[in-house]
Amino acid sequence: MTRIGLWSALACACVVPAAVVCGQTPVAGAPAPAAWSPRVDYECGDGFRVPAWYEGRQAVLFLDGRLERLPSVRTGSGARYSNGTREWFTQGTEGLLSALGQSEQTKLRCRVMALSSWKPAPAAQHYQCADGLTVDVAARFEAAAITFRGETYQMREVPVASGNLYTDGVRAWRGPADGRQFAEADGDAVFARGCHMTSPVETSTLTGTVAYRTRQALPAGAVVEVRLVEVSRADAPADVLARQVLVTKGEQVPLPFTITYTPGALETGRRYAVQATIAIDGRVRFRTTTLHAVPAEGAGAAPMAIMVQPAR
Repeated sequence: MTRIGLWSALACACVVPAAVVCGQTPVAGAPAPAAWSPRVDYECGDGFRVPAWYEGRQAVLFLDGRLERLPSVRTGSGARYSNGTREWFTQGTEGLLSALGQSEQTKLRCRVMALSSWKPAPAAQHYQCADGLTVDVAARFEAAAITFRGETYQMREVPVASGNLYTDGVRAWRGPADGRQFAEADGDAVFARGCHMTSPVETSTLTGTVAYRTRQALPAGAVVEVRLVEVSRADAPADVLARQVLVTKGEQVPLPFTITYTPGALETGRRYAVQATIAIDGRVRFRTTTLHAVPAEGAGAAPMAIMVQPAR
């Protein structure tokens, strides 16, 4: 089977997640984008790149220009996801993408390329486009809410050879920084072109290390997630303001981190903390159990030492 034929067999009958496209409700303004998980990029076969997200008991893959959701299914080891026509199995840094009912030739073996640090942008960026049109972009982590002519679209960032691409499977925000466009994802229609941001983005950073006292070596492929959260209200879920996620390649604790955030994200009179988890084979094995408060001086503070405990 040719590479094109193999990819077609794996990518056919893709289903766009209802929560991403079918259930999107245009609203006025530019709200914060959905709190999706970080993207993991896999290299499959002879150079195909497959972006994946893991959200609760499901995986979402970007295949053939579409977002496809695969629910988790029970397995003896690793993590397995299937929607009845396609199966995605991961263990450590390895992945296997299969078209169910097909031969061994329709399976792609994959390996983690990178899991990027998320760098949140301001609540909204304003773009001025040709013909007097405007686009507002509220980017947070690797998701964005794109507002055009009063309608807002929740999109995910997917890797491309150059520039940037956010898409919901129907429309897309793409292009280099000096000339982006809002267009159909799979067509030729362009709604706004030649878009330039009217103001630069300012960021600050928090640095430190994540460690534990248990005498246990981390295997390659462990996923370390460090989050900057607001903890002002004890009766409400922590609001994640920024985070960094990395996949280990044999490194051991203490593991350094750098969280990038916008200076205006920390408001006077509110309480902020840093939380961390370490996941192995898709399951959280370590997590913070005590409060690691962010110093009042924020980015100007000394590096933080974040301790995690075995998860129960």
